[in-house]
Amino acid sequence: MDWADKEQQGAERSSPRTISGITIRRGEEGMTFVWVIIGAVVLLVLLSGGSKSKQSGPVRIDHPHVIDDDDYECSVCHRRFRKNVMACPHCGTRFTGRTEDSTEWDEEEDELEAWDEEDGL
Repeated sequence: MDWADKEQQGAERSSPRTISGITIRRGEEGMTFVWVIIGAVVLLVLLSGGSKSKQSGPVRIDHPHVIDDDDYECSVCHRRFRKNVMACPHCGTRFTGRTEDSTEWDEEEDELEAWDEEDGL
């Protein structure tokens, strides 16, 4: 094997290779694999970690009232209680946060407005 044959073999090794319409030079195949892995990891992080605003764990649901004292509900056993505590008095679950459900407040306000209209106030 002479010098010209060795030069031709070197040129064949460094010649570009086409895979699925993408031209890849020899030696860049390893880097392409690395970029594919990085892209997959970024995609997984975006898909799994995108919903951090969601409450995780049991929460205390606050139910405010117009006239009466507020009452609270456990998100695990769904029992209601009047004490402003961070553990359910019925099932003992410790709450990691709280949310407010004002649907009852809105319904009570509508009832009071209708009642006032009936009385002419």
